[in-house]
Amino acid sequence: NNISIPIVVDADLMEHVLINLILNANDAVADTNEPIIEIGSSRSARGEVLIFVGDNGEGIDEATGEKIFIPFFTTRKNGSGIGLALAKQILQLHHADITFNSEKGKGTEFVIKL
Repeated sequence: NNISIPIVVDADLMEHVLINLILNANDAVADTNEPIIEIGSSRSARGEVLIFVGDNGEGIDEATGEKIFIPFFTTRKNGSGIGLALAKQILQLHHADITFNSEKGKGTEFVIKL
């Protein structure tokens, strides 16, 4: 089903957020035998637009998960640690939020709520 859900956002900034989430998902599945990255959207019962970016990669452990939105925190060798912190800040400017669910070894799903 292709259902159009209109939202008002800064397209360039939202593109930046989504590209960052997709690049992170791509890194997460780098060592996965059958990598899957899924992107989707829906509307919550309260009328909020939800955008999902999920993968079946390595997952995020609890200790790391507590820090991923902190500026300059990174788990990557060449990471800057600004991607998710900036994504969260951009979403807050849109009166939106980002959360995630993860299971170590099974994958992660980020949820943007607009």
